[in-house]
Amino acid sequence: MDKINVVINGILGKMGQEVANAVSQESDMCLSGGVDITAGNNTKLDNINVYSNLDEIPNPIDVVIDFTNSEGAETTIQKSKNHGYNIVIGSTGIPEKVITDELTMRGAEKIEGVWNYQNKPIEITFFIRSDDPVRKAIGEILSAELEEIGFKVNKEFGDLNKAYVVVYGSNPAEQKWSLYTEGWGSSGFTRYDSVTLAQMYSPWFSSMPGNNNPSNWNYENEKLDELTQKIYSGEFSDKDERTKIIKDAMKEGVDESVRVFLASKIDQYVVNKEVDGVINALGAGVPSRFTPINVRTDSGTLDVGVKQIYQAAWNPIGGLGDTYSNQIWLSISDPILTGHPFSGEMIPIR
Repeated sequence: MDKINVVINGILGKMGQEVANAVSQESDMCLSGGVDITAGNNTKLDNINVYSNLDEIPNPIDVVIDFTNSEGAETTIQKSKNHGYNIVIGSTGIPEKVITDELTMRGAEKIEGVWNYQNKPIEITFFIRSDDPVRKAIGEILSAELEEIGFKVNKEFGDLNKAYVVVYGSNPAEQKWSLYTEGWGSSGFTRYDSVTLAQMYSPWFSSMPGNNNPSNWNYENEKLDELTQKIYSGEFSDKDERTKIIKDAMKEGVDESVRVFLASKIDQYVVNKEVDGVINALGAGVPSRFTPINVRTDSGTLDVGVKQIYQAAWNPIGGLGDTYSNQIWLSISDPILTGHPFSGEMIPIR
C-alpha cells in the first residue's frame, strides 16, 4: 500500500516538531516536507527539507497538518481547495475569527463582550444529556467556550426521555433547542455500509431536524438526498463510482455540519475469566451478537449486566429506543445475515 505523503505547516514550532516526530514513526506515512515562515534557504529539520511556502513543496502532498495560527490556517484551507489535498488543522483562533466575520457581516455587534443582534443578545439553548458523563462534560466545555466567544448560553439538562420531548418531539421552528449532545454507537461492522451517511446527514432518511414531519419546519438538502439515495439503492456501476459518491456526500454533510462529530470513546467491558469464546468485534466490541452465540460457561448460562434499560419502552416490534435495550435485542435476535466481526463482509448468522 502506498504511504500517505504528509507535510507539516509550522514544522519548526514546538507542536510542529512533536507532530513531525509522531508522523516519522508511522509505517504508513511519509513526512515529505515541512513549511515554516521562518525557514530560509536549505533549512532542514532532521533530514526533512523545510520551505517557507506550501507552493515550494516539490513532492506529492496527500495531507497537510497545520500548526500555525488562524491566518496561516486560512491560507492552508484556501490552497487545499486549489490543489486537492486533505488538511488537519491544529491551529487556534479560527472558530472565533470565522464567527466574528460572519456575525459582523450580518449586522451583529459585540457589546461588552456579548454578541447582540437588533439590540438583543444572541442566545443559544443547549440541551445537554446529563445521564451520560461524557456528553455532560462535552456540553459543559462547549458551553464555556461559546460563552467565552460572546454568546449567552442557556443550558438545559436531561436524559433520553426528556430529549424525546424537547429535541426529537418539538418543531425546530419553536426553537426549544439550538444544540444537543447527541450520541451514537456501533452495533456492528459493515464493509459496504449503505445507510450511515443518509442517517447522519440526509433529510429523506427522517433523522434530521424536523424528522420529515409535514407539520414541522424541516431541514432540506436536495444534493445530499440525491447522493445518499444512490448509495442506499446501489445506483452506481463500479467500486470507483461508489467511492466518489460517498466522498461527495461526506464532504457535503461535513460542510453543512448539521451534525458535528466531536468525540469518540472506547467502552470497557469486564468479562469473567471462566467464560470462554467472547468475541471482541471491531465495530460493536464485546456486546455483539457473536458473543452470546459463541460463549461457553461451565454452568451453561451467561449472566449479562447492562448499564441502563429504563429510558425507553422495550418494543422489539416497533423498535427499541435506547442504546442499552438495543444491545440486548441485537444479541438475542437472529437475522439471516450479519457482518463478519472483523472484515464486515456479509455472512450467514448460523
